[in-house]
Amino acid sequence: MTIRIKLLILIVMLCVPLLVNLAVLGLLTRTVTRSVHQIQDVAVDQQAIALRMQAQLRDAEAALYRHQLEGGSPFAVQFAGLMGQFGGEIDTFGALAGSPQEEAWAAEIRTAFHDVRVLGTEL
Repeated sequence: MTIRIKLLILIVMLCVPLLVNLAVLGLLTRTVTRSVHQIQDVAVDQQAIALRMQAQLRDAEAALYRHQLEGGSPFAVQFAGLMGQFGGEIDTFGALAGSPQEEAWAAEIRTAFHDVRVLGTEL
């Protein structure tokens, strides 16, 4: 075998693993990119739910105060409706929970929600 053929075989044997590594690196990059986008989408959804829950609690609190100050059933109905929406958001947040800690937060929020709903109904 000539030196030229030996060099070609050596180059081919070095290039094949390099090409395989590059292909695997490309596949890994695409997989990680897709995973990051999915994680970001879930995080954005959770943030949106948290903001809606915060707004609903603020509006429910305002309706409860107005009911206490002015009386009348429209504010009580508004409070009940907002608390119903808040309960739905808790369920959505719990469904998106990706870790045991987030599930525990959803359970704590759900417990506090039931307590507030009972208290609001009594008032």
